[in-house]
Amino acid sequence: MAENSLNTFSEEVTHGSVTSHAMQADWIAAFKKNHDLTNSGLSIVVDPANMIGILEIDTFKAFEPDLTVYSIFDEFDHTCPNHEANPIKFETLHSLGAEVLAKKANIGVAFDGDADRVGFVDEAGTPVPSDIVGALLCRMMLKKYPGATIICDVRATKAVVDEVVRLGGTIFREKVGHTNIRARMRQEDAVFGLELSGHFFFKETNFSEGGALPAFLILELLKAEQKTLSQLVSEVQKYHHSGEVNSTITRSILAIYASLEEKYNDLEISHPDGITITSSDWWCNVRPSANDPVMRLNIEADTLERMVEKRDELLALIRSV
Repeated sequence: MAENSLNTFSEEVTHGSVTSHAMQADWIAAFKKNHDLTNSGLSIVVDPANMIGILEIDTFKAFEPDLTVYSIFDEFDHTCPNHEANPIKFETLHSLGAEVLAKKANIGVAFDGDADRVGFVDEAGTPVPSDIVGALLCRMMLKKYPGATIICDVRATKAVVDEVVRLGGTIFREKVGHTNIRARMRQEDAVFGLELSGHFFFKETNFSEGGALPAFLILELLKAEQKTLSQLVSEVQKYHHSGEVNSTITRSILAIYASLEEKYNDLEISHPDGITITSSDWWCNVRPSANDPVMRLNIEADTLERMVEKRDELLALIRSV
């Protein structure tokens, strides 16, 4: 073989055929077929953070005039000049919330860089935690698939469990990570899965994220129940959640687990992902990050005072030398 032919793709013969087809029109047509916002009178602000979620703006605009669509940061710029493309960080949602208020819109939706995660703000511009959005999405999914199974990650609020049980569904908690959630969904034939990170997975999208699908389901819920998003949130947000609190640690992970088990030896302790401790009026999950040298704490309690008390107690133990 000649030297200049090594490691090349120099063959000029085309095998088979090559077809070019733009998929966006098909994508939009599928949304138009599957969702009904006729005479909704709703409005939305979309923030794609200058990234690929810009393409989803056309998906929403396909529903005009039944849906009024506004957008911000809607010109492509991979440097994300306005804010980080991470809708789970509430500080990235300030501009979206302000625009919702300015336009008197019903909701605001923000996408991450590759538009597989989505964050929400309500009509007052207030960010809504992803697991609370997930609890509301359970209403739509269990209405469509009565008695179905839902998967959530170990960090999600108990409000998700309460809502699924109230609606007659079955729910399982699973390890954090889309590979774990999606595998468990397939195992249980679940119709919906959610992560605290803003990933929402659907059986109808082959156990993958649905792009703008969570937003359309929330819009349909607003239309069906004739309530604001904040009203719907108040119906399910019964507990006080810390959000994910990160700690740089000086001791080993096993040493921290041992300290937790010793401190809370009279409570229910399990190890679905890290360590989960459950009491009558609070619970927590402590797990190492898969990406950063930190321990992550999520704690939820029946009252704000109890959450703050136990959060500070746990952090002192986790961060001790």
